[in-house]
Amino acid sequence: MPGIKSNTKKNASEKGGADAYVETDDADTIAKREAELIDFLASFDDWLSVYSYLIDSTFYLDPFTNEDRKNAETVEDCQSATWILATVENGTVSIKVDSEALIVKGLAALLVRLLDGQPVDAVLESEIDFVSKTMLEQYLDAPRSKGLSAMHKTIVEQVRKFVKGQTFSRSTVSY
Repeated sequence: MPGIKSNTKKNASEKGGADAYVETDDADTIAKREAELIDFLASFDDWLSVYSYLIDSTFYLDPFTNEDRKNAETVEDCQSATWILATVENGTVSIKVDSEALIVKGLAALLVRLLDGQPVDAVLESEIDFVSKTMLEQYLDAPRSKGLSAMHKTIVEQVRKFVKGQTFSRSTVSY
């Protein structure tokens, strides 16, 4: 996916819609990815452009299979049914997400962009704060903000369980 590093203000369609995705490098830290995401979101003029971007970003997520759904956890504090499946291979976290609602799935996609491909320790210690530093804070209602936080906590908890050798299957996590 092409990275957008422009500081000019444009709407989502001018930026290339779904192609306007923050490019990440596996060598990047979570903090660096988050800083780039904050800069990118700041380049939008209005909430509708950010909203369009969130929806467009769902098209870049890996497909969520029936098998994934069987092994995923449901995030209880989301407004819509949302599933997260985090796994670890060779010390690196892999995350897949799905939701019935596109805006929630788009918010989950932001977490995937920040945390996917990162080392286990980095994910376990991660503190995500991009909402308070972007227009998302102004436009996300309390339930969606709470849901985003619950998604992050679910990812961290799944990674913790995976590292401890515990398995998880279709349990519900509440925070």
